[in-house]
Amino acid sequence: MKTFKILLLLLFVFLSGCTPHRWNEFRGVRGQGLAPSAIQPPLAVKWRLKLQDQGSSRRFFNQPLLVNNTIYFGSADGNFYSFDLHSGYMNWTFRTQGPINAVAAVDKDRVYIGSSDGFAYCLSRDTGVELWRFKTNGAVNSTLVPWNDGIMVASDADAFYYLSRDGELRFSIANQAWVSNSFQIYKDILAFAPGTPENPHALTVYDLKKQRTLWALDTSSNNHRWYSFPATRGSRLYYSAVGFDGSSWIYRFSAVNLRYGWDVWTQDQVGLVPGDTSGIFAQKLFREQRILLDYGAPLLWRNQVIFAPGDMTLRSFGSATGRPIWQKSYELPVATAPTLAGGRLYFGLRAPQEEGNNQGYLVCAHPRNGRVLWKIPVDGTILNSPVIAGPWIIFGTDSGDFYVLEEIF
Repeated sequence: MKTFKILLLLLFVFLSGCTPHRWNEFRGVRGQGLAPSAIQPPLAVKWRLKLQDQGSSRRFFNQPLLVNNTIYFGSADGNFYSFDLHSGYMNWTFRTQGPINAVAAVDKDRVYIGSSDGFAYCLSRDTGVELWRFKTNGAVNSTLVPWNDGIMVASDADAFYYLSRDGELRFSIANQAWVSNSFQIYKDILAFAPGTPENPHALTVYDLKKQRTLWALDTSSNNHRWYSFPATRGSRLYYSAVGFDGSSWIYRFSAVNLRYGWDVWTQDQVGLVPGDTSGIFAQKLFREQRILLDYGAPLLWRNQVIFAPGDMTLRSFGSATGRPIWQKSYELPVATAPTLAGGRLYFGLRAPQEEGNNQGYLVCAHPRNGRVLWKIPVDGTILNSPVIAGPWIIFGTDSGDFYVLEEIF
């Protein structure tokens, strides 16, 4: 009997080690930006492909998903792709009538995608064949999030739609104001949901089971025009807000009670781009960054919450108190929210705005102080917080390149 138990234990360990690496949620579990893997340099390009040319709209690109060694992502070229992780072989593509900025959702045998053409689609994971589509009255440019036996879809300045897995409408929440409204669902609570009919510009936290607003975040009393995808830990919800006063970034970094909206802590700061006295470059950065759903999204690690709000500086605060822990500035603007894997931060630095120089960087830094450990040049500016699963790092750039990097040893 003892020998049998040992064999069972060994079998369990073996099967656990064979579990496919996955990144099947936007920003990881509960939006915290944490990967369960560790990456050890040196790295090499496993494969790389060039997407169709879509000019300036190439910034319509958000985080890919990796499920069972298959990569899924949509692109500015209007296509949704399925690729084999190991070979780079294209399993299938599905064509929509507009750029795809939404982050998909994947279940056992289906993929749910959104497009700026106004439709939410359900596709077969194996073949990419369309199983159904649902017409909204706005562009679907946000996260699609599974809940219970259905899928939540956000449509720009239209509504949040809760659909069955067969595409039938269960209920909707009016959305009169918000676009690219990235959100998550945690313990049956939707954050952030659109504002109320009385205050459509507010952001709310919504109880999906009871179908009622728990509390609202008033966005009318400040210059903030972007509210980030939130991360949750325990009873707290973390987010950043970003705006522009004509020459400077206006930032708010905050933690609130998830269920009641009580303010736990708030830090207000100003951000600058060195040498940009007119604010023209900062305005351009702001317009471009807010297309991306991970813009300003928090990363939660140990006692820290780390933000990349679009200027040249990473900022770390105590997750419990909001006390500043460290700030680290770089030679170029930080282009993505960071991902943490194996005790290291990974993020992109923006390619310089110089004629003939379109070289951005993938950066690895220490989470205790932001110090750069290494960086790798890439063509263009990275457009998604790096997906890290097993020995691979996955991202796309505004030059139309899609990269899969791999540990060499």
